[in-house]
Amino acid sequence: MCLLYHKIHFLITGTILLLAACGEDEIEPTLSDGVLKGTTYFYETDESLGGPYPNVGPLYLGDVTVKAKGPYGTQTALTNADGEYEINNLGNGTYEIEFIKEGWGAAKYYSVQIYGNEVLSYDQRMWKYPENDMPLLTPQEYVEYWGMEFRSDLPVSTSEIPDIRAFFSKTSDVSCFKYDYTDESWGYENSGFIDYAFQMPEWYSGTVYIIFYLCDPNDTGHYDYYRAIEVFPSIDPQKHSQVIKL
Repeated sequence: MCLLYHKIHFLITGTILLLAACGEDEIEPTLSDGVLKGTTYFYETDESLGGPYPNVGPLYLGDVTVKAKGPYGTQTALTNADGEYEINNLGNGTYEIEFIKEGWGAAKYYSVQIYGNEVLSYDQRMWKYPENDMPLLTPQEYVEYWGMEFRSDLPVSTSEIPDIRAFFSKTSDVSCFKYDYTDESWGYENSGFIDYAFQMPEWYSGTVYIIFYLCDPNDTGHYDYYRAIEVFPSIDPQKHSQVIKL
């Protein structure tokens, strides 16, 4: 009986000590006064200045929602008329920073590290979605060693020719977020209509699937390491052509 008591006492005492030790080893979240601040801006284009699409700016952009999603929730700020924003009282940890404005392409940063009371500056260029409607495109002919020509339903009298980017894939599940190759368009007048030409991918042989999106010609894209693709902020994901199979 005495031996049993000692065993039970040892188990209870050991458990309490173990729990106490585990509690001492746990790292409590460290709240700090980290600051995220910066400016949002954009560029206008003006063909009257010469060249195809010269940039005018930068111009500051207000009413952009900035979200900082981290280990303690999400904090937001709205840029002022000068494009400035500031988010205070950010605790230690890893954050995702997103810039959002209706009618403009969203931009996002991943794995932003904040420690202590440091101040991080993130200035962000914003891209406005093109206002044109997506023309209807039909393939015309493949030029060997060069590319593919597509006929649009736009007459040569069209005052503003939309700029288009093509996305190519080996599967039918193709989009601006899932593709194997992309190329910007070259539009020109042909037989009373506007035709578009694209460089075909080097691996093209057999079947290829293509989808088209309106895209700002100055939007050269940037590489998104988390999705492992080139992304184009001026592309409205909801405005695209039909998928064309070649």
